[in-house]
Amino acid sequence: MKGQDLVNRLARDGMPDLEQVRENCHRQAAPQKPLVRKLRWSTAAAIAACLVFATVVYAATVIMERFDTGGSMALTPVAYDSTEYQEQRASMFHMRPVYVSSHADEFLPPFIRFVSHEYFEGFDSETARMINEALAGKIFTADGTPFVLMTTMLNMLNQELYRADAGGNVLYNADGDKIGMINTLTTFDGEFTAFGYDGLLWVEILTVADLERLYGFTATYEDALLHLRRNFRLPTVHIEGLNPPKFRLEGFAETLGRVNIRYVSEGTFFDDLILSVENIRDESIEPAHLYFAGEIIEFEIAGLTIHKTASHTAPSSSVFWWIYDELVYSLIPPATLTDRQIEEIIRSMIE
Repeated sequence: MKGQDLVNRLARDGMPDLEQVRENCHRQAAPQKPLVRKLRWSTAAAIAACLVFATVVYAATVIMERFDTGGSMALTPVAYDSTEYQEQRASMFHMRPVYVSSHADEFLPPFIRFVSHEYFEGFDSETARMINEALAGKIFTADGTPFVLMTTMLNMLNQELYRADAGGNVLYNADGDKIGMINTLTTFDGEFTAFGYDGLLWVEILTVADLERLYGFTATYEDALLHLRRNFRLPTVHIEGLNPPKFRLEGFAETLGRVNIRYVSEGTFFDDLILSVENIRDESIEPAHLYFAGEIIEFEIAGLTIHKTASHTAPSSSVFWWIYDELVYSLIPPATLTDRQIEEIIRSMIE
């Protein structure tokens, strides 16, 4: 099974939800002769705080040794310092935003902007040189003039560092498409790396149209029904104060499809309700497998088996999974909800 077919893009870094797992699968290819430089963060603690969600504790639970979602992946819980998890970390690669255009804000989740270049302390001159070199002849202003993205700046300590700066320009790729985001490839631990045989730092240029396709919740409920080819359940309780749901479709060769659903709140990103629905995979298909640093707990609501992933790296984070009417559901509840309210949301979708 190809990771490319299972993956959408970036969600929360380190979160045990489906979007992040797919991102991890997508970035597991080993690079040739990697060129590595450390990423500098000015808000590492704040980014770690992004991983905090409300946890739920239930009586009469069972700790799982392996969890097959029934969809496109399976998880094996292990200790954070286990050999399996550390080897998996060492083999994973992630995309880190270097530049995000304001034209992309309509489609990008808030956390991508949060972890973008705006929150880096800055890049050293050698890293900036490599980024500019990798982008040479690939980004342009409106009149077709090649553009140099990385420019010098002074940080709060009056140190000279570099950061991405469009200088007020709208940037375009070689085909004349408006650029929405530029990413670099990093290791799990945030080190820049090359990919391929040319020795250049690996960069990815995504147009605004690419971002709409990858991140935009632009589908309708009817689109989602056709995509899954069957009816699916939505919450009927505790959605007051949330905007009507938005839908994003994903298609996989191995399954009939997947729908991502987001109820956006008027508060922060952590107050959103995030739901995913995926067709059960064919029995002949092996799921993508990942080691998960945490616990997977099994319990029941209204006679239906529910699983909860609880991360060791973000102890208060939780994702809930269940299968109902040949569909695999996963739920990330708003941080503001109580244990009882989360149970009532799930119950409203299965009774």
